[in-house]
Amino acid sequence: MTNNSKIVNIEKVVQGGKGLGRIDGQVVFVDRVLPGEEVRIIPQPGRGVLNVKLEEILIPSVARVKSDCPFYSRCGGCDFRHTDYETELEIKTGIFRETLQRIGKIEISPDDMSVIPSPDRNRYRIRTHFQCEQTRKGFFVKGSHDIVPVDDCLLMPVHLTPILQKTRCRNSFYLETHPFREIAYRYRKAGEVEPVKIEFDGYTMLHQPGSFFQANRFLLQKFIETVLDFAGKGNTAWELFAGSGFLTLPLARQFLTLSAMEWSHSAVITMKKSLSLNDISSVSVVEGDCNRWTPVPCDVLVLDPPREGMASELAKGVNDSGIPRIVYVSCDAATLARDIRRLERYQIERVVLIDMFPGTAHFETMVRLFLK
Repeated sequence: MTNNSKIVNIEKVVQGGKGLGRIDGQVVFVDRVLPGEEVRIIPQPGRGVLNVKLEEILIPSVARVKSDCPFYSRCGGCDFRHTDYETELEIKTGIFRETLQRIGKIEISPDDMSVIPSPDRNRYRIRTHFQCEQTRKGFFVKGSHDIVPVDDCLLMPVHLTPILQKTRCRNSFYLETHPFREIAYRYRKAGEVEPVKIEFDGYTMLHQPGSFFQANRFLLQKFIETVLDFAGKGNTAWELFAGSGFLTLPLARQFLTLSAMEWSHSAVITMKKSLSLNDISSVSVVEGDCNRWTPVPCDVLVLDPPREGMASELAKGVNDSGIPRIVYVSCDAATLARDIRRLERYQIERVVLIDMFPGTAHFETMVRLFLK
């Protein structure tokens, strides 16, 4: 115990996975704690009391468990390996509801939201990024650029482990797996590996290893099915932030015409090749800045923006568009809440949290909105 240590009661876990407590009315955030725990913390020199170091768990939660990862105490990759998966999902659900209320002024009761868990908490990640320093390879220590050497990762498919162990470390690198096959790809940047074919039910998608792809290989099909259910069927649809076509290809089967917009030239090229491979001619591909999209009449708008969410001008245009139905896919609860608040002419109809990132503080959400 140090002279400047403090005792804190953890009230709740907030976005980012940190526990919230108070010292003399001052809010502090503590890593890897659980609601109801009493902990001893140390304010970090030069960083203020808002960021602190956990020194000791004084009164643990009944939900606390011993981590099954030997690197968890130092590695910065995971946030919830000190509790069971059921508790992790409860915490994430609470974070999502609280974020919608605090930022978006949106009240969502537990009964109004469904949660789709990952079938497996481990070995789900399609792509893993490893850091290198001299002969050491691994992950950054939480909150720093020091490297924790590892010879395995519980989030990474087990067939990639021997490749990791044999890789000589010179520069940072990625290990990626085909989502449905035990095929591995190792590269330093996108473009070093030839595009691969991913066979879904009824169509084949081309994917460039290194480019954006949903992370959880066990939830890809469920993710697609949920978006299709939210989008419904109709004559015309628009998709913004379409990437290389992960949602475009299945959406094309539910609408007579679909327009898909994406800013990345390489992603657009890959999408067009996938459409040609599947003989799909009903999709118009538009290369450009989605945040500058001018709304046009359609039955539904599907958008899956990056973590930053929609730009204010796009949100205003969508709000004034009169499009009857919107499906918003988000990887960041805060920007989702902000954007929904901007869409004041729309009302939430359905909400789903899909846990694409077990063990970490991240999760995906889907919201269906209709014009009031």
